[in-house]
Amino acid sequence: MTQLLRAEWHARQEKALQARIDRADFPEPWTLESFPFKMQKGVKERQIRTFAELDFIPRPRTSSSSARPASGKRG
Repeated sequence: MTQLLRAEWHARQEKALQARIDRADFPEPWTLESFPFKMQKGVKERQIRTFAELDFIPRPRTSSSSARPASGKRG
């Protein structure tokens, strides 16, 4: 059941993304590989590629502790 729900969620996300791209009405589809960085002097290729890696988003840490997390106020 979980796999089915996950597949449905992913399909909806892809469909929503495609709808946004279609509404943007770009003259041609561009990817990082096909974007003309040399013609766009104001666009920094290195910066865009860094953003594409999503390195600025903190990764969740895995806890090695077996202690239970706090569940709010007590008392």
